[in-house]
Amino acid sequence: MVKTLIFIVTALIVAAVFSMNLANNDKAKPHKETRDFEFSYKVKIPSLPEDSKTVDVFVPLPKNDNTQRISDLKIISNVNYSIEKDPEYHNKILHVNLDKKLPSSLDIQVNFHVERKLDSENSYSKDTRLLNRFLMPDSLVPIKGIVKKEAKEVVKTDNISEFDKAKLLYNHVVDTMVYDKKSTTGWGRGDVLYACDARTGNCTDFHSLFIGLSRAEKIPSRFVIGFPIPENKKEGKIPGYHCWAEFYTNDKGWVPIDASEAFKHPDRRKFYFGALDPNRVAFTIGRDIPLKTGDGKIKKVNYLVYPYVFVNDKKYDNVKAEFYFKDIE
Repeated sequence: MVKTLIFIVTALIVAAVFSMNLANNDKAKPHKETRDFEFSYKVKIPSLPEDSKTVDVFVPLPKNDNTQRISDLKIISNVNYSIEKDPEYHNKILHVNLDKKLPSSLDIQVNFHVERKLDSENSYSKDTRLLNRFLMPDSLVPIKGIVKKEAKEVVKTDNISEFDKAKLLYNHVVDTMVYDKKSTTGWGRGDVLYACDARTGNCTDFHSLFIGLSRAEKIPSRFVIGFPIPENKKEGKIPGYHCWAEFYTNDKGWVPIDASEAFKHPDRRKFYFGALDPNRVAFTIGRDIPLKTGDGKIKKVNYLVYPYVFVNDKKYDNVKAEFYFKDIE
């Protein structure tokens, strides 16, 4: 309880400071309308255990949608692979399944061209498939108990639109969470109960909390994950993933939000409710993603952005993944 109070007080202080900054900076720096770049996703498994009998490798692949166009996708691999879709969300996945003549090491490289545009109201998707799924809880995203209680305390009334409810929840997350990957352990898993208690974490925790609160208010919400493209660089290595969320209303469709970027860039807080900059590439949606191995077994993973490898039906962690981008002038 003491730890929770400390983080809430810290969040409120930070929010107050950010509000002062906003008062002094009413105009956020405008985003570019588009971003055109090459992306490279490299996977290396330097060695396999001597007793390896079966190997399954799953690598997420990007797909076209209303805000990004993927082209010139090329795959370089020293082993055979197939392109599949997961059975629940239909994310596109490169799958390697080996049970004979196992190589000493595996190398996979996926290169592609991305044209990403500003995500704003004129580009919202109205895809109604899986709406019911995005009202349901995930393993680490419950929607009852303290989550439902917190949502009710924020929204207070049903006599407002779902869009306005989502805006209240977005502002609540930005106001009461702190972007911090050092003070506690447990961040990064998208565990809503952890976020409710610690009030700290990374983008995964911010958006899992938003999604849990939104679903508790019966607003369909979904998790989107990919990679950030540095705004002020033209090429280089990308250190890690970035995620955001979308909620659905009948009149608008899927509305994007980026609460963690809003926390880090308070001058863009209004922008990140309902819009996304083009400095990113999306790979997959959803949580508890089912991956089907070569022998037909289902392995559910928390989210899918880094490669997953299973050796002899067990998760294998001696895997290296690197990500690079280069702007196209």
